[in-house]
Amino acid sequence: MNNKKDKGWPIWAKYRAQFASLQKREKYSTVFVGLFMVIYLGLWFVIFPQQDEVAHIRSEQNAALQELQQINAQLSMLNQALNYDYTKVLRSQIAQTRDELAEINNQGIEWKNNQISTPEMRWIVENTKYRMGILL
Repeated sequence: MNNKKDKGWPIWAKYRAQFASLQKREKYSTVFVGLFMVIYLGLWFVIFPQQDEVAHIRSEQNAALQELQQINAQLSMLNQALNYDYTKVLRSQIAQTRDELAEINNQGIEWKNNQISTPEMRWIVENTKYRMGILL
């Protein structure tokens, strides 16, 4: 008969009646266990996943920071390489070689200007042969 009477009640009303019939220490222990379960499940399903997500984000952030530092180092090296004029040394060597070549050309022109022409050389040889009495 009691079962027929309980069937019409909502389920929360049944538990309310059962909770009201408990002693004070049983009520406290039930509330404590209920709070513990709420806190435990809140930690398990809310806080811990958030902590895992934060740890994952931090590891991604550290990886991105390392990548950024590597890119900055590469950029610094590229800027340093671009700021150094490698052709300057070659241009100075080319200019020095041109100067040396011009000097050699000038010396060749001077030497050529100081040489005796072929007709003059024949006259000198003939004149020397005549003076020395050499017959060839």
